[in-house]
Amino acid sequence: MDGTQQKLAELTLGGRLEEPSDGLLNAAKAQILQAVAGVLTGYESEQARKTRGLAVAAAEGEGAALLGGRIVTTPAMAGFANTVADGSTTGDRAVALGVLAVGEATGASGKSVLQGVLSGLTCLNALSQVLAGQGRFSACGPICIAVAVGSARVLRLPAEKVAEAASLAAVTSVGLNVANGCVQGSATLAVASACRSGVFAAQCAGRGMTGPVMPFEGKTGWYEIVVGREPAGSDFQAAAEIDSDGIAVRESFERAVGEVLGKDRSKALVACLWQLEDLESTSEISELCVIE
Repeated sequence: MDGTQQKLAELTLGGRLEEPSDGLLNAAKAQILQAVAGVLTGYESEQARKTRGLAVAAAEGEGAALLGGRIVTTPAMAGFANTVADGSTTGDRAVALGVLAVGEATGASGKSVLQGVLSGLTCLNALSQVLAGQGRFSACGPICIAVAVGSARVLRLPAEKVAEAASLAAVTSVGLNVANGCVQGSATLAVASACRSGVFAAQCAGRGMTGPVMPFEGKTGWYEIVVGREPAGSDFQAAAEIDSDGIAVRESFERAVGEVLGKDRSKALVACLWQLEDLESTSEISELCVIE
């Protein structure tokens, strides 16, 4: 385990996330609401329909739902398809959707899912600070690693396996920062693929698979190849809290999702998501999301 793996494990399992402040909870809830709204409003898009077909082909027994319908697939494919439907290229929402899929597949509580999302957001912020300033590689690497550690948190993996999840994600998630001639939607597909790979890395780590011993700080590791430098201590900053009570986020969610689910069901869904820490199981979320 190198120093960065240790830092990521500490951030993922850190004490401030055991009993998070209202500001941290609001940060996680805001990303979950925005991500779910994006999935439901983008449910009928061409890209979303195509990826649902892929997800059905990959389904194996119990798993996670493709939000908006009743299709159940593997958590990795659910994270992928839901991120495509969301249509966003921001890592925050990919983290929320990947961790939410793992939570549903494992029957995790709402509190566990929130802690996983917070862990992922914290590590995403830290790694994005490290990556800032270089122009060769996209943000898919930090996104994949963040989804991996957030998913590992939900899977209740110990620190050494959180580190392995980060290692496995780091070596499979280097995305080129290419925009010229970009086909519409390809950026979303890249983020969705990072989400899928992050979930899968956590699952592999949970099964005992291991990555390189020095994935970040070793020769030809992530820092040398992707970042081009060793990070400064100031780069590794935790995610900021949101002081707002989330009224604007909730109102925006109700307006957007109300057009898809109807006003009453939209209100019920936003109430469920904003009180996520009280849910014994997150499985009821996907049922509230079904578009009739």
